[in-house]
Amino acid sequence: MTRLTTETGRSTDPDTKRSWRVRDGALTNSDGHAISYQLDARRAGYRYVGPDTAPWNQHDVYVTVARPCERLAVRNPTTTGCAADVAGYVSGESLNGADIVLWHRVTAHRLPRAEDTPALAVQWHGFQLLPRDWTAQNPF
Repeated sequence: MTRLTTETGRSTDPDTKRSWRVRDGALTNSDGHAISYQLDARRAGYRYVGPDTAPWNQHDVYVTVARPCERLAVRNPTTTGCAADVAGYVSGESLNGADIVLWHRVTAHRLPRAEDTPALAVQWHGFQLLPRDWTAQNPF
């Protein structure tokens, strides 16, 4: 387990089955385990890394401090002095005690049929965000 202390972008590795866990710094369940959420990215299936001209495509997960003007992963309005994309939001700010945003990239996997031409509407993508250790045991 690697603790992230500053804003960052990280990439997944399908061979290591990496997941991401966001833990509260103070709250624990009755067994003393940190209350958290776990992001499981293995359901995305297909991984695409875009060109260098699309810096937001260079990582699969970004962790940033919540800012009101940082609303869109790409094509974010820059009129208030905010960055244009999630890669620009990463400025090395400390995550300790901050409200954070976990940005996860998904890519589309298309299985077009002849009937779909010229519009390719069939696709799926996803991830799971699961509560973890909210209770000491199954409440049911």
